[in-house]
Amino acid sequence: MPFSLPLRRSILTALTLAAAGWGCGGGGKMQQGTRPITMLVGSAGAVLSTPDGEFTLEIPEGALVDDTIIAVQPTGSPGAGALGTVYEIGPSGLQFAFPVKLTLGYDAAALTGSDKSLLRVATFAGAAWQILPGAVVDTRAKTVSAVTTHLSPYSIVWQATGKSCAPVQATIGCTGGGTDPDAGTLMACGTPTCSSASSACASYPGTTMDSCLDGQNGYSASCCFPSGAPLCFAATAASGTCATATGACDGYPGATLQSCVDGASGGYSGACCFAADAPACVAVKAALGCTPGTGGCATTPPRCADGDPCAGYAGATAQSCTDTTDGFQASCCFAVGTLPIKAAP
Repeated sequence: MPFSLPLRRSILTALTLAAAGWGCGGGGKMQQGTRPITMLVGSAGAVLSTPDGEFTLEIPEGALVDDTIIAVQPTGSPGAGALGTVYEIGPSGLQFAFPVKLTLGYDAAALTGSDKSLLRVATFAGAAWQILPGAVVDTRAKTVSAVTTHLSPYSIVWQATGKSCAPVQATIGCTGGGTDPDAGTLMACGTPTCSSASSACASYPGTTMDSCLDGQNGYSASCCFPSGAPLCFAATAASGTCATATGACDGYPGATLQSCVDGASGGYSGACCFAADAPACVAVKAALGCTPGTGGCATTPPRCADGDPCAGYAGATAQSCTDTTDGFQASCCFAVGTLPIKAAP
């Protein structure tokens, strides 16, 4: 599992919580206004849990480069729609190199008669709840989990309460100008900022940038669809036309090509869209990628039965998987209202 961590980190978590002295109210539940849990986390990653077991943050190895003090504290709800405790996690706006996993507990007795599969973890930004990708509801453990790449307030909400949002990050890059003494080429390196992120949501037609935070190495933005809207992904090609683009949405099983426009000098651009009440799915293929018998090449192709074909995507489940001559092809689908995101490597 991409988020599993050594036992010693769990022991460190327990020691940190004990040192924090974060008290509990009646019934062992964490109360608003109590002192925050803090933990110094570095590149090795860590697991941070509240004493009542209702909140867990799993930070995989490599998600952080520098040692950082992570703090978690119950807080008041910033907006209507939160189900249970709202957790403020800081430092606010901190960016992770890989997605981190949040797991929150819910009170099943308070939700009697409701469809628990529609519970989601969300963050509050842009004056609205934004549903996180990677949603998994565990009705036996009475928890809801999701992943994020930055820190802010989080809570459980109903799927219909929040907007479907995709996290978008941009980090320091070099394009041209200046001098790179190692490569002997002209380079210009700069830190992307929210003020220059006009095309950040281009991969998700129909979204708007609901929030954006500048960080030390770049920005973290949320590209959000209106509540109840279809989820769409950009489909472009440098050649061909809309009339011949029969395979334009092969990467998104179940989606249809919409709003397609032919380019003036060839090619086309459009959107692969799923129905508003349907799960978004991505196609995952695996193959040998080499000639059997050559150095470093496996002798047998990967197969569906070898493991979870959707392990590379957080929260995805395999709707179908078919073995092919040199590998397999799977359809990996996500909880309704959530968008795909790569899992931690």
